[in-house]
Amino acid sequence: MVKRIGIFVLIFCIAFITKADYWKSPTCKKYYSADSSAYIHVMPACITIYKKGKSKSLDTCSGKCKEKRPCRAIVYKQDHKNIVALYFFELINPYTPHQVFISNDGMYVVSINDWGSAGIGHNVLVIYKNGKIIRHFSLSEISPIPLSDYYRTVSSVWWFGSFEFIDNNIIKISFQNKNKEQFDKYFDLEKIK
Repeated sequence: MVKRIGIFVLIFCIAFITKADYWKSPTCKKYYSADSSAYIHVMPACITIYKKGKSKSLDTCSGKCKEKRPCRAIVYKQDHKNIVALYFFELINPYTPHQVFISNDGMYVVSINDWGSAGIGHNVLVIYKNGKIIRHFSLSEISPIPLSDYYRTVSSVWWFGSFEFIDNNIIKISFQNKNKEQFDKYFDLEKIK
């Protein structure tokens, strides 16, 4: 009996200290540039969900999937009267990015993290120019602080504080540690290869 109580207490303690994440299902989303003159419409990949032991393919924008497809996006530029589609492209994220930013001229798109696993893998920071991937980074490649300083959960490393396009090709990213201290790093997108 004492052994069973000990096992129960151990399981309860492990469950209590484990930090889990909750991710809402990815949806189609529009992200606007700082001056709202450009925006990107991101359409998540067609995904398979499991409910009550059954699987079903789901297109998070329109309902059912007819075929498996990757995450994709359309970049638009708008003025006072017109909206023009500049380009269409596929993103490298398995489902969808966690966050997306776009320059005012619509030339650069920057995605942050994969949906469902922030700070993990090689898509922590992905930079596109006119729909073509320039480079993608893991957190260890770009972090200004040790990885052990970030808040961690079961599925994620929570590193991201804030983002800003300083100019159409200069970005500022604030990295946030587990004590909520911010560390800024600047990237010149024209110099990234």
